Amino acid sequence: MRTKLVLLSVILLALFFSCGEKNDEDAFRKAEEKRIQAQLNNPKLELYKAMKIALRSTATVGKNPELDKARQSMFNLVGSVFKSNASDKSVEINPLELIVFAKEVYDSKETLLKTDEDSLPTLLGNIFYLFTNSPEIKSSYFPFAYNNNSEHMILSLLWQTTPSAPKDFALYEIYKSNENNINDVSMKLVYQLCKSFVFYENTFYYHSFDKCNDYLKYMESNKDMISKTPIISVVDQNIVANEQNYYQLHAMGLIMRALNEREMDKEKESLNDMKFFLADMEKGGLDNELTWLVSAYVYVSEEEYEKALPALEKLEKSSIISEPEKQAMSELKGYIKSRKKGNALNVINDKLAFGKITVNLLSNRLKSSKQLLDLEKSKEGKKLIQVQEEMNSKMNYLEDTNKSLNVDSLSAKAKNLLDGVLK
Repeated sequence: MRTKLVLLSVILLALFFSCGEKNDEDAFRKAEEKRIQAQLNNPKLELYKAMKIALRSTATVGKNPELDKARQSMFNLVGSVFKSNASDKSVEINPLELIVFAKEVYDSKETLLKTDEDSLPTLLGNIFYLFTNSPEIKSSYFPFAYNNNSEHMILSLLWQTTPSAPKDFALYEIYKSNENNINDVSMKLVYQLCKSFVFYENTFYYHSFDKCNDYLKYMESNKDMISKTPIISVVDQNIVANEQNYYQLHAMGLIMRALNEREMDKEKESLNDMKFFLADMEKGGLDNELTWLVSAYVYVSEEEYEKALPALEKLEKSSIISEPEKQAMSELKGYIKSRKKGNALNVINDKLAFGKITVNLLSNRLKSSKQLLDLEKSKEGKKLIQVQEEMNSKMNYLEDTNKSLNVDSLSAKAKNLLDGVLK
C-alpha cells in the first residue's frame, strides 16, 4: 500500500510540474506575440509599408486622385527606382531637402496607409507593367500562380539575407504571407525555414521553435516526395533531388531547433537535437565547420574530451575561421586537456559562437534558394531586387540623417520634422 501511495505521489508531482511548465511556455508565447505585434506596428515599419503602397500603385495611376497625390509625394523619398530605363539615377536627398518635404511625406504616409497593399498589383506585377504596359506576369522564371503570397515570401527572403536591412521588414513580410496557400514543395520548405530563421533573429525563440517543429514534421511526413524533388542544396547552389539532400535540409531544421532550445533553457533537449543533427549530416555526406563545431560542443558537454580534439584541429585549419577564433581554439584545447568543462563550453559559446556560424550558413543557403536564383534570371526579377535595395538604401539614409541632425537650431528643427515622419 505504501509503495502505491509513493508511486501515486510521484505521478501527481510529475503531472503538476508538467502542467506548470506548459503554462509557463504558453505565457512566454503570449508575451512574444505581444512583442511581435508591437514590432509590426512601429513607425519605421509604417513608413516602409507606405513606400510599398506607393510603388505598388504604379499600375493604378488615374484611378484614385488622393492616392496618386500621396504616391507622388512619397516618390520624393523613394526616388526613381521604378523607372524602366537602366541609366536613370535615383533621387538623392540631402538634409535641407528633407526638411522641406518631411511634413508632406508624413501626410502622404497617412493617406497611403489607408490602402490595403494587397488590393494593388504586386511589385513584380508593377514592374511588368513598366516593361510591357500590363501588370500580368508572363515569364518562365516565375510560377503561374505568382501572387501576393509568393511576393511576401520572396521579399522576406530578400530582407532576411540583406545584412544592413532592418529585421522588422522580414518579420512584416513573413507575417503577411500565408503558408496554407503555398503548394510548391520547395517554396513551402524555404518559407518554413525562413520563418523560423526570422523569428530567431528577432529573439522570438518560442515562435521559432514551433516553426522548426512544423518544418521537421512536414519533412518527415513527406520524406519520399522531398527526396525526389529538386531543391536547393545545402552544400552549393546546385538544385538537386536525392536522399542526401533531404538529410541536409532536415539537419538545418534540427540545428535551428537546438539553438532555440538553448535560448529556452532546454539544454538536454538542445544537446539531443545536436546529436540528431550530426547523424543527419553524416547521412547527408556533409562535413564542414558547422558539424565540427557542433561535434566539439557535444563531446565537451558529455566530457568525452579526446573525441572533441579532431574536430577542433579541423576548425583550426579552416579558411573561414578568423585569427581571433583560432586563438580561442588554442584556449579551448587547454581547457579540454585540463578537463574544465564549464570553461571549454564558455569559449565555444562566447568566442567561437556556433550559433552565429549556423545563422550565417542558413543565410547563405537562403540566398541560394531557387526562388531568389529565379529572380536573378530575368530583367523583371533583377528590377525587383534593385527596388528592394533602393528601399533599404533610403531607409538607411533616413536613419543616418535622423541621427546627424542634432547640432544647432536648424538641425534640431529638422530632427523634429524627421521625428514627425517616423511617427
